[in-house]
Amino acid sequence: MTTTLTACSLDCPDGCSVLIKTSRDGKLSSLRGNPEHPFTQGFTCAKIRRIAKRLNHPERILHPLRRQGGKFLRVSWDEALSECAERISVLRSDPRGMLHIQGSGAQGLLKRACRSFFARLGASGTQGSLCNAAGAEACRTDFGALDLGDPADILKSSSIINWGRDLSRSSIHLGRLVAKARKAGVRVVSVGTGAEDNGPFSSRLVRVRPGTDRFLAAAVAKLLWEQGGMDPDAPEFCANLGVFLELLKTRSLTSLLDECGATCDDAATLAACYGRRPTATLIGWGLQRYRLGGESVRFINALAAVSGSMGVAGGGSFYSASPMRHFDLGLLAEPPETAELAGLSARAGPGGQRRLLDKAALGGELARADPPVEFAWINGTNIVNQCADSLGVARALEKIPFTVCVEAFPTDTARRCDLILPCSLVFETEDIVASFLHHCVNLAQPAFAPPGEARDDYSILRDLGSRLDPPLTLPHPERFMEAALARSGVDLEDLRRKGFADLTPARPPFEGPRFARPDGKCLLPEELHAETPSPEGYPLRLLSLIRREAIHSQIPPEDHSSLPSLRVGPGCPLPPGTGFGREAWLVSPLGRMKVRIDLDEGLAPDLAVYRRGDWMALGGGVNRLVPEVLSDMGRTAAYYECRVRLEPVACRGL
Repeated sequence: MTTTLTACSLDCPDGCSVLIKTSRDGKLSSLRGNPEHPFTQGFTCAKIRRIAKRLNHPERILHPLRRQGGKFLRVSWDEALSECAERISVLRSDPRGMLHIQGSGAQGLLKRACRSFFARLGASGTQGSLCNAAGAEACRTDFGALDLGDPADILKSSSIINWGRDLSRSSIHLGRLVAKARKAGVRVVSVGTGAEDNGPFSSRLVRVRPGTDRFLAAAVAKLLWEQGGMDPDAPEFCANLGVFLELLKTRSLTSLLDECGATCDDAATLAACYGRRPTATLIGWGLQRYRLGGESVRFINALAAVSGSMGVAGGGSFYSASPMRHFDLGLLAEPPETAELAGLSARAGPGGQRRLLDKAALGGELARADPPVEFAWINGTNIVNQCADSLGVARALEKIPFTVCVEAFPTDTARRCDLILPCSLVFETEDIVASFLHHCVNLAQPAFAPPGEARDDYSILRDLGSRLDPPLTLPHPERFMEAALARSGVDLEDLRRKGFADLTPARPPFEGPRFARPDGKCLLPEELHAETPSPEGYPLRLLSLIRREAIHSQIPPEDHSSLPSLRVGPGCPLPPGTGFGREAWLVSPLGRMKVRIDLDEGLAPDLAVYRRGDWMALGGGVNRLVPEVLSDMGRTAAYYECRVRLEPVACRGL
């Protein structure tokens, strides 16, 4: 047996350090979490344990494929990259015609180079997020920076308030910490829609209407204020506390609770928790995927601040942090001469800046692009499947004269591209991976050789860059990794020996509290907006939530259900001709898809839950029904603003 100390690079906050044993013929023998790692602590999730099936799948793409006459035919790497170089060269005088789209399907320092490569060409890129930018911008607005403390500090908390994290499906290591804290006597209250399985982790569950968390947070802040439970020093570290309190004066407690569907007892429970400092606030990413998702995060942050639980061990607002925060990316910086060669002039956009398209409204952005996109490079994402209005995105991609997809499977996106370049996957290449939850930097070392002609993204771009005239050179990966680690004082060889470097800060962020805004104070929200009424004829709010067993659309083809499941509550008004266990049409203003209706006892009557990520090509792909709506902050996809109805499937022959 050979044991490889490596790391998971999937798009997951836990960032696990992993031990893999392989036999002499390279087959997986065992995979387990690294017991020496302070956050992984010897166990992993179901997603990692299933990865061998994905790595060795018979439908994996092993060679470059070029669309010819409606079919994909095998070509050589030389043919594939030479054609890409020729097309890029034609567009370098006006790089707006090039578009780079990158997702987070694979994390890693070297993956970051893809963004730099196309930015240095002056290519159009994307802005905003399909994931977490609304909450991230909210935290930067409130605190001046996106930062979080050591997750293990929640063991020092008096209470933990979980706003929307599904600890059974996302970040199971954080779930274990919460369970450990609860066992030690820490009170844990979970706020959610009822679609989360947080019962085993919680002392109490509080259910709110989707997207209305801000009203509950405002109600709890109002109670704290009226009962004298706010931190008496709040005026010293909150820049606009008076304006915030005036806002709370304008709303009665009853009206706030009516908006979110919570009870007076729910609010009193939360106020009591926040009144016993320090209280840890965990904020899930789902609650910011609404039109006013940033505002909801801001009110939760405000509650953490005015209660006196920021900047102290055991307290804090735990949302996210940038995985690049530990690295120096200077070697990828764009030198002035490169900008000139790339044609970064007024042609690139206003003021000579790159053209950026909203990722959360990509189909519409591509349709409106002027000049139109003529060449697109897509890596790290199944963008058709993941974007709202998936069919609109698919149609827009198909109109681009030449699209390249760096991919390992025939996904909904790859099927619509002209060239597919096979890429290596997790555990098949070396990279440095940092978490957006904990503070360890992990080294991912290859435990398996990439199959066929699959190559890692970095080597693909180095090869492509060498074919351009003038060439665009990326540094040798080892040199880049060493330089990037210099900021944190981590030695690459030491990292290779140990597998990780623990960079957990000794002090909590914003200690004092003193925040990262210029005045050192926290900024509280000054407006509280109403919800948008449901459109007539669409009584159900669709929540397209994460799966337990797969990240995004990384689902083996055979694991797709023959008919996708839509879960509704016992009070859901089912139209005649439908029923639990039966098929029906799920309909939105954008279209329809066939589903099986299943019962979920924990859901409110006006909710419908779909576990996202399955492919349109295999009967799934719920984002085809989701409209392009941007959040109030961060230009994030507001997926959960989708309203739907159920219709019976007509009998055969009628």
